[in-house]
Amino acid sequence: MDVSNKVNRQLLFFLCLLSFLSCKREALQNSSCDDLKQVDTILVNIEFPSDLNIYKQDEDQVVKIVYHSGFGDSLSWTGGIQGSQFVSDDMGNVRLTQYWSNKVDQDLSTIKTSVLGIEICDECLNVPSVVTANRDGINDRFELAGSYCNLLFEVENEYGQQISCDYPSWEYDQPEGKYFYLCEVELADGRIVSKTGSFILTHASFNTKVHNHS
Repeated sequence: MDVSNKVNRQLLFFLCLLSFLSCKREALQNSSCDDLKQVDTILVNIEFPSDLNIYKQDEDQVVKIVYHSGFGDSLSWTGGIQGSQFVSDDMGNVRLTQYWSNKVDQDLSTIKTSVLGIEICDECLNVPSVVTANRDGINDRFELAGSYCNLLFEVENEYGQQISCDYPSWEYDQPEGKYFYLCEVELADGRIVSKTGSFILTHASFNTKVHNHS
């Protein structure tokens, strides 16, 4: 497929979605925030070592990071804390260091350090870059993490086809590949935030996503 045609089609897709969401913006602005999705803890599920930026909307939100993968013979968090979970209510960088030992030659052992940056951004939501829809209950859904009232979003696959996302667990029915999204959310104070980007959908487990935890 011609690259320029593909880029032009994706640009047209986003322009059409901007127009579509603009038509619905008035409904968002007139809606009530009684159904605010208030999140006190941001849960980060890690399935493979990866650097990641995590956004808190206020200082009171707590970040809980859980490492699920069996990769690595041992691991430690910032400050030498051991175990598969780390909880932080501070900003800054959290480091997860993992150690793999080579059973034949110890000189070939590997150390991998993942850096998870925590920042405060009152209008930022955590959007997944990878969705692992393998029905293991971890990172299966394309979900935004954060506190907000209403959400509108549209998704297109890499071939320019719009995906129906108006039913639960639509991710399981889609083939693996790259997808593009455009979304608008209303925050508790009435601000409307727009975001566009892409994510990888796979039916394996190999990466990270952030989601809400009550």
